[in-house]
Amino acid sequence: AVSAPDSGRLRVQKIADYGLGLYASKQYLADHGPITQIADLKHLRGVGYVSDLIFDKELDYIPLVDATFRPHLTSTSIHVQLHAVRNGAGVGILHHFMAAEHDDLVRILPDDIALTRTFWYLVHEDYAQLERIRSCAKVLCDGIRDALQHETANAS
Repeated sequence: AVSAPDSGRLRVQKIADYGLGLYASKQYLADHGPITQIADLKHLRGVGYVSDLIFDKELDYIPLVDATFRPHLTSTSIHVQLHAVRNGAGVGILHHFMAAEHDDLVRILPDDIALTRTFWYLVHEDYAQLERIRSCAKVLCDGIRDALQHETANAS
């Protein structure tokens, strides 16, 4: 989960924070010129989530960038958004750990657009004490933490 719930019979554990930023493909930037300030975004095509279908307020990034910036291509899938940005459909907010895998992507306005979110592990309290659930959760959470630390180290 990307938001910790505040009700229900759940055990909640923070897995790790992760960063997001605005990205475009090298080709898109070559075709549309440099982006040097947030005001430049109003002249570009945006890629983002379908606003009416965002299931978690933490994923509603676009208003945090600029109230006038509107995505022209939308999808409920971050993977579709990643491929759209990589293929020159526009600029979009992407996870650093996803963008780091693609040398055709360029981070835009890193000093102005830097978001942090958190991954949470949730389990119903009835299952939280089962050894097989705890073991799987530990492997999963440790793996996510290690992968995010690895990506952060490579991004620096």
